Amino acid sequence: MYISEEYIRAFPEYEEVFAEDIERHRRHFLPLCSINLKCLFPEKDQWVHFVSFKEIYEGNVGQMTSSFHTEWLREDTVAFEVIGGKYKFAGDWNYFLIEQEEQVNAEYDQLKAAGDKQYLKLKKVKNQIDALKTVYTENEQDYEARKQFYKQHQKVHPYSSDEPMQSVQEVVNSMQSYRDKGWGIDYPEINGLLDDLDLRSEHMQKMFLEHSDSEEEYRTFESTNLLYVPQRPDGSVFLYIGALTGYYFQAYGADGLYLFYEESLQKAVICLEYT
Repeated sequence: MYISEEYIRAFPEYEEVFAEDIERHRRHFLPLCSINLKCLFPEKDQWVHFVSFKEIYEGNVGQMTSSFHTEWLREDTVAFEVIGGKYKFAGDWNYFLIEQEEQVNAEYDQLKAAGDKQYLKLKKVKNQIDALKTVYTENEQDYEARKQFYKQHQKVHPYSSDEPMQSVQEVVNSMQSYRDKGWGIDYPEINGLLDDLDLRSEHMQKMFLEHSDSEEEYRTFESTNLLYVPQRPDGSVFLYIGALTGYYFQAYGADGLYLFYEESLQKAVICLEYT
């Protein structure tokens, strides 16, 4: 499946994706790909964006911040308000554990100075935040290297990172290493970027034929490994836009990154999957 270049943007800039507070969004998110829904629904002139998270590493994004979860903001599930074709994070920034660093450090120092053993619990959180700071840097550097590689070669690096990469040359070396090991090159089906759009990819259509599954049944997403699927107030699932392979874009990306959209609520939701 191929869509016209006027309807798709690879590695868009932050200013093209986020409506406001650009630096705050830059701290946590990685813009992977933007599409205009006209490529799927001619009557919908709406840009939506596949966005990943710098927090991805071990465990689930948001797993330690459940007190800040909402209806569409949960573990490995992040919601955005859609404003004029751009995103605004739809939640409390404390959903991202690293945002609590200043508060955690202050409480840790206070409890430790007072001889309160509760500081030991906070020490674990403090260590987790310190580890995440490294993860954020590695995911960002790897993403930037892959982005520059794409700009030079008009192709993604279709493999995971053995080690976080920091330069285009490291991406080139990684490609050669995989080739030397006899790995074939299999680029994503849709414009070399996306695995699926609206279940229209050849892969999904072939699966429906071979397994006698219906598109209607699949659109419940009960057959996937998604932890949560965004639902409207009436219980129906948001419109599924598409999916991509997350680790083609950053050091510790998800196996699958799904994008859902609900026009009436002006909400977009990203869900991560691991297989």
